[in-house]
Amino acid sequence: SAGFARAQALAHGLAATGTGERLRALAAAGRLPAATAGEALDCWRFLLGLRLAARTSPGGGDHIDPAALGGWERAQLKRALAGIDALRERLRSDLARAGA
Repeated sequence: SAGFARAQALAHGLAATGTGERLRALAAAGRLPAATAGEALDCWRFLLGLRLAARTSPGGGDHIDPAALGGWERAQLKRALAGIDALRERLRSDLARAGA
């Protein structure tokens, strides 16, 4: 979501910085449906939370072991990754239409 938000904000001349601000700015500018921006923000926050938890655990790092997650967290991880895939596809489509 962070890369998508950055690329779209730059493409549309938005001065927003930070993933959350960029997603909200894209929605406010009509460049991204508000529901999509909200879902992307939820995915980003969830993944950021998992990453921070992994970093603060003993031997911390960025690796997140899905097998170590509870059922709800695994389901949310799948949802978040599917959401990111959808954003990437949207970016590819937008770039193809723009001739990039």
